[in-house]
Amino acid sequence: MTDDQKVIIPRPEAAIAAEWWASRLNNASHDIGDRDADEREKSEFANFAAALAARQFTDEQIAAFRRELAGTVEEHLRRWETGAFEGAWRPEDPQWGSALRSFGCDYHPEPVLKDAAERAGFKLRGIDLPMKTTMWVNPGRVAVAEGYGAAIVTVWEETRAAGNARTLPARKDRNPPVKDRGLS
Repeated sequence: MTDDQKVIIPRPEAAIAAEWWASRLNNASHDIGDRDADEREKSEFANFAAALAARQFTDEQIAAFRRELAGTVEEHLRRWETGAFEGAWRPEDPQWGSALRSFGCDYHPEPVLKDAAERAGFKLRGIDLPMKTTMWVNPGRVAVAEGYGAAIVTVWEETRAAGNARTLPARKDRNPPVKDRGLS
């Protein structure tokens, strides 16, 4: 088996991230700003234009995207666990290195999403996923801010005491998942 043929078994965080993005393929909304009437109008126009140009993905395409994205996210996470970034995945301090493990869709999908779609057999367009959306994949926790200026919502969190994982109902977080460690 060559390196290209290795089977990648994604950790739970990668699988949850993939599930969330796959669930948005046929349900993308576009909040590109609604702080004033002009920005709300832009968001309404973006949703209208997206609806006109929307394509419906088949169940097979969504399943392929979910599968490929779980592997692609796992590869993305592993990339930050070697070399200069070794030790960036710290279950005892899950926020450490969070910015390295974030990805999303501004007006165009970032490479993690784009590459997974191409592996699944189709090309993603900016309107296929929610615009202005960022996801953080941290040890034991997956969080997302869906739309411009949106609150960060935890979509999955591992309960460490019992060693179990559970999907949580959406909740706004008081603290964002990225701590300033003076890395910039």
